[in-house]
Amino acid sequence: MAQLSIPDPCSENWSDMAPVGSDCRYCGVCDKQIIDFTQKTDAEIISLLLQGPGKICGRFRDDQLNRPVRTTARRSGIFRRRGGLTAAAASMAALLSA
Repeated sequence: MAQLSIPDPCSENWSDMAPVGSDCRYCGVCDKQIIDFTQKTDAEIISLLLQGPGKICGRFRDDQLNRPVRTTARRSGIFRRRGGLTAAAASMAALLSA
């Protein structure tokens, strides 16, 4: 299982940032978009972190950090690992079997 931690948290106030969307704000100090992860599930957090290029800034609740994060999601009775390496391995296996 993965664990999320923020070694150097930002001191900027979320409410002072300009809204960009329903779950994102713009920080003029950092010149970055900040994703609001506070209402997201572990699976949604992992998915967004894997999709984002480079460093991603985000807002988290204290109870979302420094604990094991479930990286599996149950769909149709089958557990699927959410991660680039698993998807790449599955793609490679499909290519090799073809």
